[in-house]
Amino acid sequence: MTESTQSGLAFTLFKAQSTNDFKDLIKVLPPENRNLTYPQCVEDYVLNVINIRELRGNEISTVNPLTNVNPTKNVGVLIVISPADRDTIEEICKKFDEVPNYIKALLLIPRSTAYVQQVLENHSYISTQACPVDATKEIYVQEFHADFLPIDNDFFLMPCVRSFYQINVENDFNDLYSSARCLAKIQVVFGTIPQVFTLGSMAERVRDLMQGVISQAGSSQATAPQIDSLIIIDRSVDLITPLMTSFCTESLIDELFGINYGILTRPPHIKYGNEDTHKENQIQKILLNETDDLYHKTRFLPISQAGEIISKRLNEFKEIEAVLKERTSKFDEFKENVLKMQAAIKAKPGVCFLLDIVKAVIEESQKNNPILKPMLQKEFDLVRSNTSIIDFAENYVTIFNDWKNALRLIFLEMAVGISHSKGSIQKIEKEIVSEFGLKASEVLITLERLKLLTSSPNQGWQQISKLLGVFKDDEMSKICDQFVPLSVRAVQKATNNDWPGQWGKPFEERKVPVSVVGQPSKSIDGEVRRVLVFFVGGVTLSEAAFIRQMGKVLYKGQVQYIVGSTDSINTNKFMSQICPGFFD
Repeated sequence: MTESTQSGLAFTLFKAQSTNDFKDLIKVLPPENRNLTYPQCVEDYVLNVINIRELRGNEISTVNPLTNVNPTKNVGVLIVISPADRDTIEEICKKFDEVPNYIKALLLIPRSTAYVQQVLENHSYISTQACPVDATKEIYVQEFHADFLPIDNDFFLMPCVRSFYQINVENDFNDLYSSARCLAKIQVVFGTIPQVFTLGSMAERVRDLMQGVISQAGSSQATAPQIDSLIIIDRSVDLITPLMTSFCTESLIDELFGINYGILTRPPHIKYGNEDTHKENQIQKILLNETDDLYHKTRFLPISQAGEIISKRLNEFKEIEAVLKERTSKFDEFKENVLKMQAAIKAKPGVCFLLDIVKAVIEESQKNNPILKPMLQKEFDLVRSNTSIIDFAENYVTIFNDWKNALRLIFLEMAVGISHSKGSIQKIEKEIVSEFGLKASEVLITLERLKLLTSSPNQGWQQISKLLGVFKDDEMSKICDQFVPLSVRAVQKATNNDWPGQWGKPFEERKVPVSVVGQPSKSIDGEVRRVLVFFVGGVTLSEAAFIRQMGKVLYKGQVQYIVGSTDSINTNKFMSQICPGFFD
């Protein structure tokens, strides 16, 4: 078992290391007029994975997103931190073309690829590992091993972009290597994890790559590892969870407005409420994690209940303020209320921000989906009882012209294994091509391969859900509103050393490998067991939260889960990945 019962792992040391690595990488560049930039998709990642406050004014002059870099003939230094995503590198090269006299630096997380070199060559650039001599032709290219960003002390994300799409559609496996390197890096510091569970073929590939990296790099020689088990889950094993409508506050906020690496940015169209009219209460960004007591209390709740609790907190602030104005309490009580008021003043901007967001979620959910409540029930009946909802899905097109929800429900029906005739599938495909044009042809091939639009969908969901206890009535079921995601129950099985057990047979019939290597570490009474859960291809924020909560609820704090993933996904992100170009 783990030797320490501290909360989470000491992830802060990785941020310090990333900052030092960044300083070392840019030493070769001229110190004057250094401008740091990044693609919009990883803005919150870059701004948090290194210590910008420490760097600003010393190592760098300005920090701006790539979209803010304007064409110029002036001289300077432009440093770009970016993942090696195809579309992103193309965007960066076009921006480089607009600043021909700038010395250009491209720091790639976590490594360069053959595609990066190809794009550079297409733009007539030469990569160099020294300071460029000819700014118009050379680019300083280095690998920047800022592999992941801790969101909480028990949750981290990598900067992968559209990871599920890259792996399962493009057959681009760079994210597998990046995942392996990330997991190996953690073990270099915290010791080799003695037992590794895998669910899915991509999970096995990551495990094998990880073991190769560890054998080359070595790991901590501590007498006992600080992590007892590693569970790697291939996203493609469970496509039902990212296709289902979110119900809890955190997921709904992410769905509508996007929570990026733990950061929520106020959308421009959301007005300030009555409680935050004063400028000191008007903030543009907020960090949403477990350190925020109010967020911790509301993240799992239905959105209306969350709004009530947040409003109540604001009313408490008003009551404290009223008591202080009356000054009728005794000195000790007055002193206590002053301290409470000081805490309230500090907390109020974030509380106001959260209330504005929750109100906007309620309003926009009803506006965007007028039949949301019956849809939620239809979804639940589908996944629990195999009750077809394809006629209901068609209503979204015929009544609301809402193709995203219509297709999502059809894909969900396929994912649970309901079969339809080839003629019915061809009719749906014809309607998709009629709506979205020729670009739909490649998408249809992808959907067929993923078994999301086919006359022969994957079978076995009812058996899998029964054996895993997806609908089992227990404490987790109450937290998850009666549907406990497959991934959460799989983690529970691994924790109980029931792997693969009887529940693994339906996966084997689907040719989905379920394996375990190594042995569990020896248990020590009173010590907390620490389990790392990693998703390849994306994790929903609800899955990450439910798994971490399971350690506290089912295992009474005796099991502590740390969750990581290539990236975070939600229904909108997932639909955009499997139907690229449909909903732009």
